[in-house]
Amino acid sequence: MAKLLFIIISFIIGCAPNVADLQDARLEGKGNSKITPGYTKLGQSNSLSVQYAYGLSNKSDLRLRYEYATNGIHTYALGIKTEIEKDRFALYLPIHISMYPKLESRYTYFFPTMLSTTTLSNSVDLNISFKYYIQLQQTIIGMNINQDLDNYGFDENLIVFNFGLGFKNSKNQILRPELGFIIASGIVFPHFSFGLSL
Repeated sequence: MAKLLFIIISFIIGCAPNVADLQDARLEGKGNSKITPGYTKLGQSNSLSVQYAYGLSNKSDLRLRYEYATNGIHTYALGIKTEIEKDRFALYLPIHISMYPKLESRYTYFFPTMLSTTTLSNSVDLNISFKYYIQLQQTIIGMNINQDLDNYGFDENLIVFNFGLGFKNSKNQILRPELGFIIASGIVFPHFSFGLSL
């Protein structure tokens, strides 16, 4: 039973992209924009992503994201990032939809994310984030499998902690290595990512 639960969780984790944040708590500012390509390694899956941020005002950004994982999952995300304390704390509220054509499956998550940034030097930041995945819908081959997961005691709402650094150069480009941990039903799954904000 424990082994089967682990297999089920591993499958669901592999279908929950956007685990990496690859951003800090700063906002872009009204009318400004930034693009961040990224790479994430999670278990046996590798994924490539691109994020776009646009400043709606000095205190809120619109963020878009596309991610493709080598297991064939396409993910689209849209959310609003809001300032809590300037350049230190922000709240990001995205919703994402993942699609896996091979299994005719679709996953919809809402994951509120708290972002914090600590300036270590003029060119280095420490970024820490916490997010809670709230599953809105999960369908595989036309069947809702949430009840099956519940029968095995699996909580499909995931917790993610990310710890990243931001290395800024004179052109305001930021290299972003990041280490994170997903917690699902008491099992911890590490992941590693890096991105470059342009």
